[in-house]
Amino acid sequence: MNFIPEFEQLYYQGQEDHCLHFVRPCIHALLHLPGEVHHLGPSIIHAQWTMEQTIGNLGKEVTQPSQPYANISQHGVLRCQINALLAMFPAISPYSP
Repeated sequence: MNFIPEFEQLYYQGQEDHCLHFVRPCIHALLHLPGEVHHLGPSIIHAQWTMEQTIGNLGKEVTQPSQPYANISQHGVLRCQINALLAMFPAISPYSP
């Protein structure tokens, strides 16, 4: 709990005109994290980095630069279909024992 006030004091010295764009939201979120775990569960379930990681992975799969948004949405649909099949039939997973 000491890290956050010390970070804020060190990097923007209490100047409110600097605090919103300088201090990363993830640093500020640390203040709220312990109390919210009881209500929301672990942050990996509801935090934005899960979606950012998925978008990054889908972006690496884009092969048609002429229509990147159509291509990324098609890859997203394919991934959802594969995940649904694996959930219904776990035995077809290449990782199943």
